[in-house]
Amino acid sequence: MLSERTAIAILVNLNDATLCSDVTACTYTPAYVGDKIFTATQSMRALYLNSSYGQVTFKTDTDGNGQPDVVGPFNLSLSKVGCNWSSWGNAADSAAQAAGIDLTLYQHRIYVLPPHSQLPDCGWAGLAYIGGSKSYIAEPQSMMVYAHELGHNLNMAHAGTDPENDGVMNVEYGDSSDPMGSSRALRNFNSPHLHQMGWLNVFPNAVQTVTTSGSYQLGAIGTTPDGTLPQALRIFKPNTNEYYYLSYRQATGWDASLPSTYTQGVNVHRYKGSGYGYTYFLQS
Repeated sequence: MLSERTAIAILVNLNDATLCSDVTACTYTPAYVGDKIFTATQSMRALYLNSSYGQVTFKTDTDGNGQPDVVGPFNLSLSKVGCNWSSWGNAADSAAQAAGIDLTLYQHRIYVLPPHSQLPDCGWAGLAYIGGSKSYIAEPQSMMVYAHELGHNLNMAHAGTDPENDGVMNVEYGDSSDPMGSSRALRNFNSPHLHQMGWLNVFPNAVQTVTTSGSYQLGAIGTTPDGTLPQALRIFKPNTNEYYYLSYRQATGWDASLPSTYTQGVNVHRYKGSGYGYTYFLQS
């Protein structure tokens, strides 16, 4: 069943940092941001629709005004000093409501800030409330940053690496096969996140828990499960109450630029099996 979520992007200028430093050559316009989130072929909306196998999308025009749900920019009488992102969001809400925008229509509020090169006190490209409704974007040119922060809103954690499989994360954002890592290249979500979100669960045999040794075949992530081949094998790890996830990726579609690290063999991840928790890429 399709879940159509609602989101509004609120563009924000500060008194000493703006989305458009040169008004004659402004890049980060409402139309530009609307493409990144909603309307481009490679938009955040399109990524979620593909990775969820058609089960999750973001409604483009919730308020019915004929335009993507992007408003602003609103000029806030606040400074970039101190990176008071929460105050920026609250002030942006007030400005939007004063402009007649009904924010209660939306499950997600995406605050599009000036680029992080103008926000030296922040030190991040984006942040979001885990399982919440708000996200803050300081890299408005990167669709994958929008996808990453909305992933946090949907209760996904970071995609890290632990090649030694010793329980110690080597790089918190190191799994570049997943939007919850640090890659800016197009990617589907990894198999633990697909399972966490329930996107594989609606297909027969798409996730198989392995309890006996044997030979198993896998279908490639990104291709619609057809009931014959699983896209994730799970093996329980009793000493830590986690699971190993085995999956197969191909350099096609949204994964066309995946490096050979992820396409040369079976990917092995570790994840607790359900709910919020880091996923760890171990090896391929």
